Amino acid sequence: MTPKYKATARRITSLMVGIPIVIVVGWDLWKRYDSTIRTKYDVASAKPSRSA
Repeated sequence: MTPKYKATARRITSLMVGIPIVIVVGWDLWKRYDSTIRTKYDVASAKPSRSA
């Protein structure tokens, strides 16, 4: 690869590797946060109740 494109290739490769990691870690942290808030404040799940 020519030196002209080496820096760009490095940036694109780091994005391709980094974005899935950020998505997975963010999702896991959100699940932890959500369950902590629901437990701490005793919030029921957001399922609609059926009144038949």
